[in-house]
Amino acid sequence: LLDVVDERLVSATSEYSFLALSYVWGAVEMLQTRKANVSLLMEKGALSMNKRRLPHVIRDAMHIVRALHQRYLWVDCLCIVQDGESQKHHQIQNMHSIYGASLLTLCAANGKCAETSCLAGIRAPCVFPTDVTHNRLTASIMGRSFLYFEPGIEQVELMYESRGWTFQEMLLSRRCLYLDDYSCTYSCRKPVDTLPQSEHISVSSRIRPLNISETEKQSRSDIYFQLVALYTERIISISYPTDRLNAFRGILSLWEKKYGQGSMLGLPMAIFDQALLWKVKPSVELTRNQSFPSWCWAGWTGGCYYD
Repeated sequence: LLDVVDERLVSATSEYSFLALSYVWGAVEMLQTRKANVSLLMEKGALSMNKRRLPHVIRDAMHIVRALHQRYLWVDCLCIVQDGESQKHHQIQNMHSIYGASLLTLCAANGKCAETSCLAGIRAPCVFPTDVTHNRLTASIMGRSFLYFEPGIEQVELMYESRGWTFQEMLLSRRCLYLDDYSCTYSCRKPVDTLPQSEHISVSSRIRPLNISETEKQSRSDIYFQLVALYTERIISISYPTDRLNAFRGILSLWEKKYGQGSMLGLPMAIFDQALLWKVKPSVELTRNQSFPSWCWAGWTGGCYYD
């Protein structure tokens, strides 16, 4: 984890409370943890000494963690040893444990890379365009006035529809705070009873974190089918062909944890015969992904579904 007080990496246990960051990495040269520098990054003040190599979105997230009186932050580029293949594979398999354990996931819903993304209100005042603020309603929450800006929710959905890795980061988190240039949207697995109800406040169900326990009325196969359909219908923005499946492994691991047995190339062994019966969505042109066999949906890029 990142210790935002001592500005260094620390070894953590499951007892640590932390926030997580979800963002688009992009083609940006940034500070990464590697075998050669991991011990140096664990020295006090190491991150402040490398401040210029930290992208804006990570520095903004560290600021928010401190402002919330928390101390630890999980960020993939620093909390995963990038050239440590065994550890990297283990963490990819256990994304459900990482994001599921975080107190809150900060989601950078703007920008195309880590350097252009920012978290609203950190480095500069948030100024709404006049066409947005004109005749907008406000809501009062705990003594503070907030502008009712429902299009912000739509923008979160639109931005996330083009991202592969952030699909599971969003669904696996207990709580998400989506931040773009001048707005934020909060989403939680459970209703927040302490906040006053208002007809001017709404949260889209499409961006609510996943809670498999809420789907007891559905069969295990139906749950899997819906997750695959939601994932593959996106324009999966990934850097490597193998990430077609890697970016889904956290969700798959959560499914396996509840229902048992493993999986083969993204198809759960418990329902392997049914999982083979995926279909191509109408009007979708599939592109072959040679990293996987043609009989699994990961072997193609494009929308899939199950009857």
